[in-house]
Amino acid sequence: MKTIKNWLMTEPEKKMANNYIWNMLGSLSMALSTMVLTIAANRIMGDFAGGDFAMALAAGQLMATIGYFETRVYQVTDTQERYDFSDYYFSKIVTSIIMIISSIIYILIKGFTIEKSFLVFLLCVYKFMDVYADVFEGEFQLRERLDISGKSMTLRIVLSTVVLIVILYITRNLYISSLAAIIISIIIIYYANICIIPEFYSRKYTFKFNKIKNIIIDCFPLFISTFMSTYILNASRYAIEGIMPSNYHSSYTAIFLPVSVINLCVGFLFKPMLTDMARKWNYCYYEEFIKTIMMLLGGVLGVTLLVLFCGYYLGIPVLSFLYATDLNGYKLPFMILLIGGGLNSANVILYYTLSVMRKQRYVLFAYVLTFIFSLIVPNVLTQQYEVLGASFSFTLTMLVLGVILFLLVAIQFFKAIRR
Repeated sequence: MKTIKNWLMTEPEKKMANNYIWNMLGSLSMALSTMVLTIAANRIMGDFAGGDFAMALAAGQLMATIGYFETRVYQVTDTQERYDFSDYYFSKIVTSIIMIISSIIYILIKGFTIEKSFLVFLLCVYKFMDVYADVFEGEFQLRERLDISGKSMTLRIVLSTVVLIVILYITRNLYISSLAAIIISIIIIYYANICIIPEFYSRKYTFKFNKIKNIIIDCFPLFISTFMSTYILNASRYAIEGIMPSNYHSSYTAIFLPVSVINLCVGFLFKPMLTDMARKWNYCYYEEFIKTIMMLLGGVLGVTLLVLFCGYYLGIPVLSFLYATDLNGYKLPFMILLIGGGLNSANVILYYTLSVMRKQRYVLFAYVLTFIFSLIVPNVLTQQYEVLGASFSFTLTMLVLGVILFLLVAIQFFKAIRR
């Protein structure tokens, strides 16, 4: 415990650089863990079991949005300390309970077999570990110690991923390996989060109903938007799952997961800027605020072009090797998905911009319109054009959302300038 604490708490000489480095490593481990786990499941268990695992993991990620409830962005931009850590902690407990209940309801509604239901539930609990740790990592970030957040996240995700893969290789059992990953996550959270938080918050934890209620009400539009966003992002995968056999879902997952690479690279730059962006907006430094947004959008364009270039020449051969399956017929859908990934990253920046502006209702408006679009278009296009239709529906949905969010940000910015 002492060794872990010293490693986490050591004050870096170059604080900002250290924050960026560890945020990058934490974000990288979070993004790559999904890809690594699905690749491992596919190679060890085969296409059909690998497809079931990918579906269950996607369900866990969807349920995790309920647990997150988007309180993290609210917490790290609460520079005026309207609420304290105790308020955010208990609000997270409430949303986590709702997450677990929702996971059970989701399983019952879907009517899975007993085996698949148990796998989905285990992976929902596995993602709950990330949700619970999030409130501690948010407090570290608010106290300008994003390096601690990155370190604890990296430690938890890397170890749990390695444990899951090793146990899966030894036992060839998805249930035992998922349970082992949950256990190691609990251990890491205890030592790297629960034992560290007293250094930043030593007051008594108090359940203040009104404050918890206010946090949930304030974050509700963001939560609904994020929940819809998760569905919107995965709508094409759900369409594949509902229309085509499990092995197609496995192949589509293989070409879909690299889409997150663009969003991952942008996250390296963006997450450490959230608290600073909130200060710029709250104290009316509008010129600096808009320069930051434009810089980030320019970064998205640059990263997207680079990923498209690499993806065109290397993407399919590398993915075919990693997943041990022939993906040569998927090059065009893969490139279309990468374009959609770039649009998605731009959308994330615009989403958080509106959140910093505290315009949650406008965010909700954008996602409601796009959610309705995603309920119809992916199913229609996938039914007619299979994988190509699914990939095109993803990119088209991202474009629709991006146009709406951009217009809303522009309107709010010019209103602020006039005031």
